[in-house]
Amino acid sequence: TDLRKSLSQHAWGLTGIAFQKELGSMADKTGRVGVAAEALLTALAVSAEEAEAVRRAIPIFRADLATDMVYEFPELEGVMARAYALAEGQTEATADALLGGVRPRTHDDDVPATEAGAVLAVADRLDKLVGFFALGRRPSGSADPFGLRRDGMAVARVVASQGWKLPLTDFVTAAVQPYESGSVAVGAEVAKAVEEFVWDRVAVLLQERAAVPVVRAAIRGSRSVIGAARRVELLNTLLASPEAGDLMALYK
Repeated sequence: TDLRKSLSQHAWGLTGIAFQKELGSMADKTGRVGVAAEALLTALAVSAEEAEAVRRAIPIFRADLATDMVYEFPELEGVMARAYALAEGQTEATADALLGGVRPRTHDDDVPATEAGAVLAVADRLDKLVGFFALGRRPSGSADPFGLRRDGMAVARVVASQGWKLPLTDFVTAAVQPYESGSVAVGAEVAKAVEEFVWDRVAVLLQERAAVPVVRAAIRGSRSVIGAARRVELLNTLLASPEAGDLMALYK
């Protein structure tokens, strides 16, 4: 039944699927994601092939939410988008981007396999974080009803997996850009809070590889996620060397 329509036709159905009251429908959300993704393509100097995959995927991104298959089996979002895209003759790169854009769903889920999918995934998660933070719906204590910590962790994992050298500030700036013409005000304080929130998730990831003081030092000395990860490795190597004790004593 779903195949009787194209993904572009299914995308029209996103106007009737709510994302969040103040932030509009899923169609509104995917529109913002498209603007942010376009900005990231330039900032990251993505290859022409991967950029083309992103641009072809944007108009039909998350369109499978309006299909019968995903309505009955929500866990197949992205999987069905890829299948339907291939069935209607889209390129494999575009189909992979549609699947990658919704990953990872959980901490154990795979990150996007392609750079195009990674761009969509980061733009999508940051759009949600910026919007909810602007509305004052930030996690408090153990309460996180909107799964924002999971989204922040997804951003941290995807950016780290790609090895992008772009400062984290620039990723957030790209996500803030689409809100400038909307009704929800996103100021510098919101952008800074979102960036700090993602850095906290980066710290959680890095603490699997190093002690907390090492992770804190690496993050404070870095602008990019990959920079922090490399500093963690360098500091671990330095601290394990025989000269580390003398160096720390001299420093103190």
